[in-house]
Amino acid sequence: MISDLKLLAKKVLTDIFSERVKRTLMVNQGTYFLYGESFISLLRYGTFTSKFNEMFYLLKDKYFGNRAVYIELDTLNKFLSKFERIKKARPVKATVVFVSEFQDVYLVSPSFIREFKDRFGTVGKIDGRAVIYVPVSMLIKWHRQELTEEEKRERRMREIIQEINSLDDEDSLLSFFEEEDESEELLSPSLYLDTTWEEKERYFIKKIKELEEDIKGLKEEIKILRRKEV
Repeated sequence: MISDLKLLAKKVLTDIFSERVKRTLMVNQGTYFLYGESFISLLRYGTFTSKFNEMFYLLKDKYFGNRAVYIELDTLNKFLSKFERIKKARPVKATVVFVSEFQDVYLVSPSFIREFKDRFGTVGKIDGRAVIYVPVSMLIKWHRQELTEEEKRERRMREIIQEINSLDDEDSLLSFFEEEDESEELLSPSLYLDTTWEEKERYFIKKIKELEEDIKGLKEEIKILRRKEV
């Protein structure tokens, strides 16, 4: 089962990033780090629940749906630390992949998980460890898999709520006295966390300088060889 899971995850990542997984590291049962040349991925298997509204009943009016994934806070922080370290050496993208027991695949940026947690406070505990919960409706389903009817309803409801919240309040007096509630602004999930353009620019400038030094060294070696020939 686990081998099938890893094969599916590798297929998904190859489809998204157009390159193969080079290395796989097991973190714990059901959790893996997968490495490619231009990406790193945190793979989670089976960490789904159908009790999101029960656990976070104050968020029920947000229409996130009842299904959610969860991830240990320390595991997410460890993954983000790896991303920060690797991107100092080369441009890289980071994504989190959740696979259900039915092999449904969902992806999202690790920074979105943290942002959702900070915005809505969806933190709990399992076996004494802090875990973050994120509704499945806020994840990006692999484009080669169709949404279920339930997922379509949940996402359509969220779209309707977002459309309502985006409408300008025609009553200027009411809007003047109302305090803005940031939590009402629905977050938009992204597929992966990318290296910034500034970081990429610094990387390429560094590589260009290294190439210039290599070329300079080769020219010196050619001069020495020519002198010897004479």
